[in-house]
Amino acid sequence: MNKFIVVSVLCVLFLTQDQFMALKGQLATVNYKMGRQLESGQEYNYPLKTAAYWTRPIMTRSDAQNLAKHDLVIVDLENKFNNRQILLELKELNPAIKILAYSNPMEIFLTTYSDRPWQNKVISEITTNRKEWLLKTIKTENGVRRQNYAEFWPNMVMINMSSTCVKVKGQTYSQWMAAKIQEEVLSDKIFDGYFMDNGTINISWICKNSNEKIDIDDDLRADTDLNVDRKWSRGVSEYISHIRYDGEYKNGILNWFFNLFAIKNDLIIISNKGDLNLLKQVDGKMFENFPNDYLGETWANGWRQSISNAKKTGEYTIIKVERGSLQFGLASSLLLDNVYFAVGQDDAGIFPEFYLKTGKPLGHIKTRNGIYTREYEKVTVTVDPLNKKGVITKK
Repeated sequence: MNKFIVVSVLCVLFLTQDQFMALKGQLATVNYKMGRQLESGQEYNYPLKTAAYWTRPIMTRSDAQNLAKHDLVIVDLENKFNNRQILLELKELNPAIKILAYSNPMEIFLTTYSDRPWQNKVISEITTNRKEWLLKTIKTENGVRRQNYAEFWPNMVMINMSSTCVKVKGQTYSQWMAAKIQEEVLSDKIFDGYFMDNGTINISWICKNSNEKIDIDDDLRADTDLNVDRKWSRGVSEYISHIRYDGEYKNGILNWFFNLFAIKNDLIIISNKGDLNLLKQVDGKMFENFPNDYLGETWANGWRQSISNAKKTGEYTIIKVERGSLQFGLASSLLLDNVYFAVGQDDAGIFPEFYLKTGKPLGHIKTRNGIYTREYEKVTVTVDPLNKKGVITKK
């Protein structure tokens, strides 16, 4: 008995900080969950497949206690630098949870913020030493051409993610940023994967006026939309490939043979939007503000097209709605098997609706007169897309 105690103590002494915290957390989690179950009569984790979308740079302990109820949490990467301990607590509360690091690689803020230390360094580096990477447009007015910085989101400026981005110190922006994400963020095993915001393969749409076009190769000349989108698509694809292969991916057609032997990592990679592009490189797509009317067919605000796409976009597909559409979005997500359901952005609330136990599905989607249904062992799911209504009836 004494030998066992001595060996146990020695094992604890040689644990790393993360391993010790994980062990401590597992013991605390058992007590915490048991206490919550006894207090509320409910399970700690939601029985449904759910996700949370957390783009704030800081997470509190109170936030973590609620977010840990989900199966998957997308977390702004700044949380690693601001409060990594809270991310550890997420894992302690729910050892099965998947944490994905969030970034928006195609834009940077114009100002720095005290709670975004990692991004502040990126802003400083690009604006001081790599200005060539800022995406430009050419605007023609009264016969005069003027070069401007491309903008999409307020108070942010766009970066050139294309394959023809000017190289600085031997790298395009996509190559540099992918390496930075790999080395400084995803090398930390607290993360199970990566979420790429604005994972679009075309970008010409940001220029809504015919007299302004993107200058994709920074040669002071406007480029055609077709040329811009082709080179942007290639750059985005290369960016994801560098992350997928831990930087071992080589650009250029002459490196195709080398890339055949590059070893994939086991990261979960999700991007938005909910189109059918990049499916060989990502494990899922997010349908933000579901349904989306820009994916093709627009019946019921694109509901049918969104559901059709979601069937094909991988095992980590996410349907996200706002709280006012919760019941409609939840019912829609239960029509499919591969979907995680999320509500809102930066919402650490508790959702009683997520404690629903459906039992096993008894079949697939059925439709009649524009109404979609699916049977489970314990519930019937009904969706009326045109009226944006969802009903889940217990049997």
